[in-house]
Amino acid sequence: MKEYHKCGNGVFCNTLDKRIKYPGSGGYGLFSFLVLRYDEGMMERCIGVIYKETAKDRGIALNYCPFCGEKIDWFREEEGYEKGD
Repeated sequence: MKEYHKCGNGVFCNTLDKRIKYPGSGGYGLFSFLVLRYDEGMMERCIGVIYKETAKDRGIALNYCPFCGEKIDWFREEEGYEKGD
């Protein structure tokens, strides 16, 4: 059994990791929010989680992990948002 860890540094906690889907897999639920970084040699980078209630829903980005409670709005760091913005 893997040792439990909380979300942080672009890595999800064990519980969220088991429930998250890859973008484009269809359906509803929790999806990883990925960006393609050209400056890092065409690497995908996870910057958050999107929750969809239906397959046609555009989704909403989560600020905190629903399981461990840690901050997972890494997209704010990517966009240069400061706390309180």
